Amino acid sequence: MARNIMDNDALYYPYIHFRDEAWLKTTLLYFPHVARMVPSQYRTNDSEFVESLKNEMGARQEPLVIPYHLPTSNTDAHVERLASRLSDEVGGHRDLTKRLSRKMAQQEYGGTDSHFIIFRGKVPWRVWQQLEELGLAWAPSILPELSRRFWESSAAPFHRDDWIALHPLLGEAFMATLATAAAEDRGMEVVTDASQVHALAACRDEETIFRTLLAQTSLLEPAARNDRALTVRLAHLVIVGGFDVSTLTAKDLAKMSTNREALFDFREALGARVAEIPTMKSEKQKEAHLKAAAEEILDNWHKRRANMSRFAKRFFGLGLLDKSEKAMVDLAKAMVPGSLTTAGAAASAPVLGKMALLSSTIVAAAPGLAVALAIYGAKTWQGLKSEEMSGPLRYLSLLKKQGAALLVAAPPISIEKGVTGRRAKS
Repeated sequence: MARNIMDNDALYYPYIHFRDEAWLKTTLLYFPHVARMVPSQYRTNDSEFVESLKNEMGARQEPLVIPYHLPTSNTDAHVERLASRLSDEVGGHRDLTKRLSRKMAQQEYGGTDSHFIIFRGKVPWRVWQQLEELGLAWAPSILPELSRRFWESSAAPFHRDDWIALHPLLGEAFMATLATAAAEDRGMEVVTDASQVHALAACRDEETIFRTLLAQTSLLEPAARNDRALTVRLAHLVIVGGFDVSTLTAKDLAKMSTNREALFDFREALGARVAEIPTMKSEKQKEAHLKAAAEEILDNWHKRRANMSRFAKRFFGLGLLDKSEKAMVDLAKAMVPGSLTTAGAAASAPVLGKMALLSSTIVAAAPGLAVALAIYGAKTWQGLKSEEMSGPLRYLSLLKKQGAALLVAAPPISIEKGVTGRRAKS
């Protein structure tokens, strides 16, 4: 993964309001900031936690959650091209109007014509007028529960005319086009807590979106692989598989966003691991590979921490001030190559390679040996600590230090609803 794309932010898709705060926290542990597409005149109705994120400064002294105000000249250009191409396509293939009509939306999606609604302010009104004339857009008869709740709130006093309904495939294409334009504008990565709509938006390719729409499918061919999106998914599995982030506050997340080099190295390590996963058609198998990779990464990190803990117990728990014969022998044994961690043994071999041959000499030289071993042990401990805080997984150590609780070891599971299904260690 190139360093020049490691400082990119995330663009939340396809909603305005965040549906899952656990997912949002995990995403903010991978991206410095999360942007969302908000019409300029739209007043959001956010939770207390999201409000705190909007007021907490992240890595670049920008709020952790930032708006990408619609419309912009870039997003307008993209959606106008989509509408124009649709118009041309309808002129040559009249059946397209029927396939993406209000009647077909009712038949295919459960008897209502409002399965996919868009706030009109995201797109120039002339675009909606053009689509309505083609029979590809209409006023919604009802608003879905989530939209109605915000519509009726004092924070968002909108009218039914502020929304427009589309066939879900066309609605997805329009939202993916908007996301492509916004992501292109600021070099962002498209992310979502609704995995079923991620592939189309994450491709960030206008031509692919249009061709997918004409093919009447909401899924890209598996061959259209996006390693950056897979790396984000792997990061979610690693973090959710190893940590309980529920207690992290906006200030904690802002603090983590300042660990730029550690985060970039973490991303790079994940990207390298994703590159080892073969291209495959089965989404189920792809997810299985990602979960196995997440488990492997967490296992390696846990082993390194266990090695440090084992060394600390052996060295610091022996009582260096005790000059008894037994204490000196135990101390010597603890320092002998092969009795330390793998890393410690490798480091100690050149220095103490003959210590295993010592017996009575150890006891006779007890006081001086204690000092020598203390110095050696301290240096080894510092080496292990330095290795932990310089390796590609040190970001996980920083996350633990920041206050995220370690979870009981278990294979990573789905995070779509922000639930880990495991207990935090006490």
